[in-house]
Amino acid sequence: MSHENELSIPPRVAADDEAREVLRFWSARGRLHVTVRADAYRDPAAWGIVLADLARHVSNAYALEGHARADALARFRAGFDAEWGFSTTDPFAEPVALATRRPPAADGPLDG
Repeated sequence: MSHENELSIPPRVAADDEAREVLRFWSARGRLHVTVRADAYRDPAAWGIVLADLARHVSNAYALEGHARADALARFRAGFDAEWGFSTTDPFAEPVALATRRPPAADGPLDG
């Protein structure tokens, strides 16, 4: 099922039969809604790598809109640190149904 405000799948992902979605964020009714495939990575530290990479992707997106990449990255970090210190919401995640889970593919920190 798709939604009119759903983002497109990147072309390299669409062309990869082994690709799998590991995280989805939605903003709705003033809250963040998350579906997460927690077992996507064997080591939870891999999620730290994912968050750091996400920060860089977000700052690059802001740079494409004319903002300074370093400033956007600093603001991302400031927001992360503030939320880490005092959460503004009660986090929850919707688990991925067991029937849709695929076993991890490899041993690298982001490979499975």
